[in-house]
Amino acid sequence: MSIGHTTADYDTAMAAYEAGASHATHLFNGMPSLLHRGGVIAAASDAGASVELIDGLHIHPSVIRLTHRLFGEKLVLISDSLRCAGMPDGDYELGGQPITMRSGKATLTGTDTLAGSSIHLMDGLRRAVSFGVPWRPPSPPPPTWLPPAIGLDREIGSIEPGKGRPGGAGPGSEGPCTSTADRWSELFLQKRLFCMANATPTRCQLKKKDFE
Repeated sequence: MSIGHTTADYDTAMAAYEAGASHATHLFNGMPSLLHRGGVIAAASDAGASVELIDGLHIHPSVIRLTHRLFGEKLVLISDSLRCAGMPDGDYELGGQPITMRSGKATLTGTDTLAGSSIHLMDGLRRAVSFGVPWRPPSPPPPTWLPPAIGLDREIGSIEPGKGRPGGAGPGSEGPCTSTADRWSELFLQKRLFCMANATPTRCQLKKKDFE
């Protein structure tokens, strides 16, 4: 269970975490900033919750670095991508609302209000690293908390026998074939986490041919 896009105060947010919530959606978006009076962000930290951050347009690079220092491995990078992700600048639609993308920035047409993101998750990873979030290959790319946050850590999130197969790792399971860390990162993030991060029901499966 996740909480987000809320003006809940610290006590209300803590009550939600004590009742079973374990995640915060779109941290800093649609909620009060991290202030001296507490709030959702402070409650998420105290509760040991995992949290999400979007690209580098919604959140300033310095805040991305701060959030990584605060939440560590429980920081989840997401794309929050719209249908215009990877597409050229132009006019698009979001739930019946017209949106305009210029220089990769998607806003509600005629306003400066961000409509969402236009990146894929690998772009988000590259941006986070360029902002100073540490990653030392060939370790798994930061962050790795998304699989346990969505209950799929037996299937994805690390290089182990059986990962990338339906049902997860287990005795006698055939593991995915190996590759360089960069190749694994690109495929793993784009083909698996992209689907999960955008809340689609699709289970993207890694295939042997993807590593050949």
